[in-house]
Amino acid sequence: MQPHVLVTAVDHPFVRRGEVPAAALADEGFIIREPGSGTRGALDEYLHAHQMTPRVVMQMSSDEAIKLRLCAAGRGAAVAAHRGPRA
Repeated sequence: MQPHVLVTAVDHPFVRRGEVPAAALADEGFIIREPGSGTRGALDEYLHAHQMTPRVVMQMSSDEAIKLRLCAAGRGAAVAAHRGPRA
């Protein structure tokens, strides 16, 4: 499975942490992908392994809409495939 990263607004408290423990995600609102997407599967698998259920604030079908617009605006956190640094 491709590595994934947590996406938040730049002023979110998680940004200052080197790593975010699973327990810290318990009360976080998530903007998630639709069922069947790889990103949604990765989030579901991670949370299930930590016996957690996401608090869903919105479901979208586009990674770009989630990352660039909604997370940046502070509407919630998301998980996205890590694609490495952009050139």
